[in-house]
Amino acid sequence: RIPRAMKNQAEINGARAAHRRDGAAVAKLLCWLDRQEPGKLDEIAVVTKLEECRRSTGEETQMPLRDVSFDTIAGAGPNGAIMHYRVSRATSRKLQSGELFLLDSGGQYQDGTTDITRTVPIGTVRVMSVVHGQIGADAVARLALWKHGCDFAHGTGHGVGSYLAVHEGPQRIARTGTEKLLAGMIVSNEPGYYKEGSYGIR
Repeated sequence: RIPRAMKNQAEINGARAAHRRDGAAVAKLLCWLDRQEPGKLDEIAVVTKLEECRRSTGEETQMPLRDVSFDTIAGAGPNGAIMHYRVSRATSRKLQSGELFLLDSGGQYQDGTTDITRTVPIGTVRVMSVVHGQIGADAVARLALWKHGCDFAHGTGHGVGSYLAVHEGPQRIARTGTEKLLAGMIVSNEPGYYKEGSYGIR
C-alpha cells in the first residue's frame, strides 16, 4: 500500500493537471450558481450541472471526464449537516436564500482523481465565524472549533488515488492516523463543522 500511495512524478503531474481542470469546472459551476435565483434550483439540478461542467471542461482540454470519483454530496441547508448525504428525488431540497450549500465532489480523469469540497452561501447569509484550520495536522485543523466546544466526526484528510479509488490509504490526517506522510503522497484537506438540522461546512 505504501508504494502505491507514494506517487511518482508522472502521477503528481497528472494530479496537478486533473485538479486544475476540475477546479475550472467547479469554478464554471459556481459562476453559474451565482447567477441563479435562490429557491429555484434543487440539489439534483446542481449535481447535474456540475457533471455537465466537468464533461465540457474535459472535452475542451482533450482529457475527458471518465466518471465521478464518488457520488456527489450536495447538501442545501440542513442536508449539508449530514456528513455523507446522498441526494435523491425524495430528499432533494431547494437552495434557499440565507442558507449554506455544501458541495463535495470529484472527477476521474485518465491523468488523475480529484476530490473538491466547497461551501457556498446562497443569497444573503448572515456573517458567521469561519473555520481557520485549513493548514496543519488534524489537531491544528480542529483547534478553532475546540475553542468553541465544537468538533467534527471525520478525519481532516485522506489519501487520494491516481485514477483509482478517491480514498486511498494508508495515509490520512486523523486522530487515528499513524502512517508517516512521505514525499509523493496526495492528501485531501477537509476540516468541517456540522450543525445538525441547519447546515454543514467543509
